Amino acid sequence: MHESYGDIFQIKTFRPRGKGSNSFRIVLFCSTEKTVGYFGLIRVERCVIRQYLDEVKRMVDALEGQADPLVNRLFQAYVDEKTVFLIGNGGSASNASHLGQDLSKATCMGNNGGKKFRALSLTDNTSYITALANDDGYETVFATQLANFAQPDDVLVAISGSGNSPNILRAVEYANGRQLHTIGITGFAGGKLAGMVHTHVNVPSNDIGLAEAVHSVLFHLLVAQLRERIARI
Repeated sequence: MHESYGDIFQIKTFRPRGKGSNSFRIVLFCSTEKTVGYFGLIRVERCVIRQYLDEVKRMVDALEGQADPLVNRLFQAYVDEKTVFLIGNGGSASNASHLGQDLSKATCMGNNGGKKFRALSLTDNTSYITALANDDGYETVFATQLANFAQPDDVLVAISGSGNSPNILRAVEYANGRQLHTIGITGFAGGKLAGMVHTHVNVPSNDIGLAEAVHSVLFHLLVAQLRERIARI
């Protein structure tokens, strides 16, 4: 059997000779440096790894000039003791939770008695999220939490690969009306979110997994920059 996955790779399934033999797969990537796959093993060609990493580098390079306004806004939130809220769905929810943890803890390492970064991921309260989704609709799960906690001049970081998730857009609409500063972190072409936020950072990849991976690189860069600035205060 032969399966094709576009121009990147192909999968061929072979059945070896002999009684009791099971099907196994050999994965053939591109057209160079082909490796031989053995029973049950998948060998990835070097050319595919290079292609992927080259694309990661290209997307990271696209962040140049986009990160500084984001660092400045988050640093100002720290100075002004404002709360940074983070939202996202799926892999972006995981990134929101991770960034919230890093902002709260990793920006002020060794500063146990000093001022802390006020950051809260709205992706983590499972019981509240599921209650809102069940009773009021999934599109409400972030906007309603903002209604509980947000104050004017707080910051909302909305992470969305497509930029079109209804619950993200509703939360940003609420935050704008509440005088929060809104930040959008997107993939693809930015979607509707790009035109709704005050600060926009875009990873222009049509691969959602790659966009989420580069978002994570961006977030670790932000934390490193913020930690350095806070240490100088």
